[in-house]
Amino acid sequence: MKPTRAATMATPRFQSKTIAAKPKITRTKPRVGTAKKASRETRTLFLFLAPFALLLFLGLLLIGLRVGVEQLANEVATLEAQKIQLEEQNNRLLAQAEQLAGYARISRIAHERLGMISLAPRLIVVAPE
Repeated sequence: MKPTRAATMATPRFQSKTIAAKPKITRTKPRVGTAKKASRETRTLFLFLAPFALLLFLGLLLIGLRVGVEQLANEVATLEAQKIQLEEQNNRLLAQAEQLAGYARISRIAHERLGMISLAPRLIVVAPE
């Protein structure tokens, strides 16, 4: 027996024998106001913490500047003390150089070490012509 035309039309040719259950796709609606609420909370948190962060930054900056100023002050004091020592040493060396360049010392060394003698001053008279 041949199937009738009505019977063949009732069952599609390429229909599978087992029908798989189609997964149900559910779409979630975007929550209205959630993103705005989160951004509002973030903004509020930022506005609350920003002054504290700024004060912390400025405080640390102030501390760093004070430490730098104290280091410079210590360096200035050390350099001033060194300047005073060098000025005293310079004055001693100038006095020593003046003493070593004196006529009496040079005359004594010339007489003792080199055997030189000093001549008596002579009076030279120029005769008029």
